[in-house]
Amino acid sequence: MLLERATKHSYIAADEVHHTHREERERRTRRVRKRREATVTTPGVPLTARVRLPRSLRHALRAIGHRFADWRRDLQSRHALIRYTSRAAAAYLVSAVASWMTLILLSERWLPATLLAYGPRVLLLTPALVLFPAAALWSRRSLPALVTGALVVLFPVMGLRVAMSMSTSIPPATVADNTIRVLSLNAQGGFGVAQRLSAIIAAYTPQVMTFQECGEGLAQELARRSEWYVSRYGGLCTASRWPIGLMDSMPRAAFERVRDFGYGGSGMVVRYSIVHPSRPFHLVNLHLETPRKGLQSLLGDDGFIPDEVRGMVNTPRDGSRLSLNALIRNQESERASVWSSRTMNAVPLIVAGDFNLPVESSIYREYWRGLINAFSTSGHGFGFTKREGALLRIRIDHVLSAPQWFDVQGAWVGMDVGSDHRPMIADLQFTSYGAP
Repeated sequence: MLLERATKHSYIAADEVHHTHREERERRTRRVRKRREATVTTPGVPLTARVRLPRSLRHALRAIGHRFADWRRDLQSRHALIRYTSRAAAAYLVSAVASWMTLILLSERWLPATLLAYGPRVLLLTPALVLFPAAALWSRRSLPALVTGALVVLFPVMGLRVAMSMSTSIPPATVADNTIRVLSLNAQGGFGVAQRLSAIIAAYTPQVMTFQECGEGLAQELARRSEWYVSRYGGLCTASRWPIGLMDSMPRAAFERVRDFGYGGSGMVVRYSIVHPSRPFHLVNLHLETPRKGLQSLLGDDGFIPDEVRGMVNTPRDGSRLSLNALIRNQESERASVWSSRTMNAVPLIVAGDFNLPVESSIYREYWRGLINAFSTSGHGFGFTKREGALLRIRIDHVLSAPQWFDVQGAWVGMDVGSDHRPMIADLQFTSYGAP
């Protein structure tokens, strides 16, 4: 009897404990459910004010949370690091090649390509600098792709040159026989260059000099030097150790008509006949239109939406200042290249100046590739002649020559001479065909 009573009491106690635990579990479940309900807080509303979100949105947020947690756990494994590093290296190689193709095919026809052509291309190396340590730690098989991508950026995109025939990083003090040393410089008004002119001549020993944006002070400083033959045409100054004969300028009436609109047409081209002891040659000094007038329009009254150009003949379909500037520069280079080289088969030709075109530009490649670029042939390094700010570096000043008349013996970029451009120096030697 006592045993039955004790057993009954134990069952009752166990049932009470079970009921208590069940109530506690239900209360805990309700608290957890309330905590799991998505809440939204807004500024000025107490944190205790909760708004229940729709069930579908709660499920979506919960799925995102689960995926993020899975991704975080995945990143903690070495296999995931190897996989993501390999994919990033492959993507960098593809993007480097795509940047190269975009640069040479669309640099004057598509805004991103134009910004790449005239912008700081060195930024394309940033992903490689970040990925190299990751590849060295987790995925060494990705290193070849990274190295290849970096080489594509350095050489075809940024224009790195390595000339095996070059033995000096600066121009030799003496010029070889039957060789013409040309120095070309955008003088940025010429005030600083005029003060350093004697040092420039002593350091680089040029025989022919072409200056663009040649101000009155630089022109007067050149004229005072009796050992030089000097000629000035507008903002172009030309100096030669040998007599300057015939002078001719490219007709530009069509460009003058659009100059006042502010989108281009201010480039100038002038040709001289230089009486060299071995053989007279033609020297063209030019300063072509800048793309800045088109690029600056992106920051006009309409922000990054270019303003429409009205009252213009043969305006591009999109009517943008950028496209109009590119059209003017394209026509200017077309006319300048034809006008400069029309006597090239009969008379040796040298073209030097500020082209405002990198060699990767589609305009340059279309109209100037028939002449030999001195630095592209025999230069070391990147050859940056235009330097602005901390990042902008670009080679837009060139010395070109007719291949049937000249061999390039060397090309160099000079030091800072008081301008935002650096001088381009080139040694051009008459070929056996061109020699008398």
